[in-house]
Amino acid sequence: MASFRVRQPSEYLRILWRRRYFVLVPFLLVSATLCYAISRLPNIYESRSLIIVDPPKVSSKYAEQPVTVDISARLNTIRQTVTSRSSLWTLIEKYDLYKNQRSQKVPTEQIVSTMQDHIEVEIKNMGSGYNAFTIAFRDQNPEVVQAVTAELASQFSNENIVNTRTQAQQTVTHLDNELKRVKEQLDEIIAQRTKYIIEHPSVMPGQMQSIVGEMTSLSQQMLAQQTQIGSLQNTIASYQQMLQMAKERQSEEPLVETDGGPTEGTLRVKRADLEAQLQNLKSIYTDKHPDVKTVQLQLDKVNKELAELEKKAEDKKNRIQESRKKNSQADVLQIQIDSARRDLARRQAELERMNAEYAGLQAQLRSIPPLSAEMERIERDYKTLEKQHDELLLRKQNAEFGKRLIDDFNGETFHIQDPANLPESPVAPRRSLLYPLSLILGFLSGLAVALGVEARYLFTIRDAKDVEHYTKLPLLVTVPEIVTEYEEQRRRLLNLVTAVAVVIGLVISVPVLVRVLEMSKVLSMFTGAY
Repeated sequence: MASFRVRQPSEYLRILWRRRYFVLVPFLLVSATLCYAISRLPNIYESRSLIIVDPPKVSSKYAEQPVTVDISARLNTIRQTVTSRSSLWTLIEKYDLYKNQRSQKVPTEQIVSTMQDHIEVEIKNMGSGYNAFTIAFRDQNPEVVQAVTAELASQFSNENIVNTRTQAQQTVTHLDNELKRVKEQLDEIIAQRTKYIIEHPSVMPGQMQSIVGEMTSLSQQMLAQQTQIGSLQNTIASYQQMLQMAKERQSEEPLVETDGGPTEGTLRVKRADLEAQLQNLKSIYTDKHPDVKTVQLQLDKVNKELAELEKKAEDKKNRIQESRKKNSQADVLQIQIDSARRDLARRQAELERMNAEYAGLQAQLRSIPPLSAEMERIERDYKTLEKQHDELLLRKQNAEFGKRLIDDFNGETFHIQDPANLPESPVAPRRSLLYPLSLILGFLSGLAVALGVEARYLFTIRDAKDVEHYTKLPLLVTVPEIVTEYEEQRRRLLNLVTAVAVVIGLVISVPVLVRVLEMSKVLSMFTGAY
């Protein structure tokens, strides 16, 4: 099968001329419909108002502002309030907006949504730290557009003041609640800290060094005390020996029998030595130590022997004359021995007390590290909460001062620089652009119809070139079309009837199509009309 024959541009022009009525009728229908529909679109007017955001009247270096919100975020918040359903419906009823929609019983939400779409808020940067924004509103009546725009600008300004004061009050309230919460936690940690210090005074700073110093001093005192105890024990032993010798010199006969055993004096000296040894050992070891037990057994043995000698000599002592009583030297020695023994007992008791105190200090020293770790945690929490409390207190004071400034000077305010203008010319629809577009769309529609009708003939044989292309054979002869006069008159009549029918169809269909376009609101999406 032969491929499709590509036509020359001149052939396409001839085809277009042949199908000129298929181009003309859609062109007239579409163009007339669009132009008529565009001419019926209502004029839309727009009014704008420029609002400048004035900075605070008091410099921020003297008073920190409690509300520092980005202008974009603030406008979004205010716009939600100003363009709410209740606010806009009040304006719609006040200025009798969207009468057609309300007469058609369109839902309120849809009408409010339409008005929200016709309200425009645009942020502008004025430089030098000043921000500004414009408020615009579109509608069919220029006076109504101006009045609504002015009222919207006023509502934005008033709502900004309310919003700023509300946010300032909320900031102060929030900081006050946070301050109360932190104050409660701080009071709890202070009570916990005080209780812990009372229960464990050793965790105070410098207590470890103080305990170590006390232990060092106490150990030196204990060493000196042990030296004094040893010296007293030696002194008592010497006094006892001297006393025994004095008694022996004054005795007219021995106090005990000398039957080859140890004499009483020797036993007493030995007992004194053993007592001194025992005291020294007890100061070093416990009673269960082997050395202590050995010396104790020896001392018990000596005491037993002395008791036996004393019992044997009791009778002889009773016969001793009163003149052999102790002289003044023996009495002095006995007094010194008794005094030394009392001093020895006192020093031994003092040494035991020092040992107990030293052991207590050692226990305190061992308990300080874990107690100090807990105290450091409590102290760290205390300092953290104290710092947080001070910062919140300062922020609350700044917020309260800033709130007073807002109440006095309104803080950052919206100043209406350019009031809403009365529009003189409509901003929509742009008919100067829409009319040419309508003609172009009409022409394109006609071309599409003509090409659709002609498309099925492009693959058929209609002239000599088609014969040569599809059959690959030369065309030898052609027979021209023969039209009679009657056929020619009939054809002209048919063309006239067709023309009249087309005109009537255009007259009837154009208003119908315009109504369909208006109901579909297709043009509204492109022109801003409604």
